[in-house]
Amino acid sequence: MKVIDTHSQLWTAEAIKSMPETMREGYIQIFGDNLPTLEDTVNDMDAAGVEKSVLVAIDAETVWDYRVSNELVAEAVSANPDRLIGFASVDPHKGVTARKEHVYFNIAGWAPVHIPKFVFNFMKGPVKEKALLGSDYPLVSRQRIMAELADLDIDDDVRERLYFKNALELIPGLE
Repeated sequence: MKVIDTHSQLWTAEAIKSMPETMREGYIQIFGDNLPTLEDTVNDMDAAGVEKSVLVAIDAETVWDYRVSNELVAEAVSANPDRLIGFASVDPHKGVTARKEHVYFNIAGWAPVHIPKFVFNFMKGPVKEKALLGSDYPLVSRQRIMAELADLDIDDDVRERLYFKNALELIPGLE
């Protein structure tokens, strides 16, 4: 079955440099000198059976003094255009507003065994067409996410919507 990860981080050495010092130190304690490269990201996708992955830029400068630039994400995507999709970020506190016609949610940042059962119940009903698979890689391994999701009692139609169909509807030109 096709799998699209709709939320992963760009935590290359260059991206980590843009983080506030305390945040950067915390991630370096977790990963040491083994910050994932773009090659690591693609290899992790391959190992987990993920066809495409969205890299999210982060613009939280006004509140958290934290930014992974849209330009840095665009560079990563241009190096792997067949595998990576870039999502831009705009800090809403900078006076930029946008009308949000489509609202989706993803399960990024959670190992599936820790996601509350009611979330999966909602995915079977009211938000079936709004749920997206997101890994928050490298915080949670894609292999772990896919293995834990495989063990959950989820109907095939819900699984297909979570894994790729909703992403295909949300992201134009993604086939």
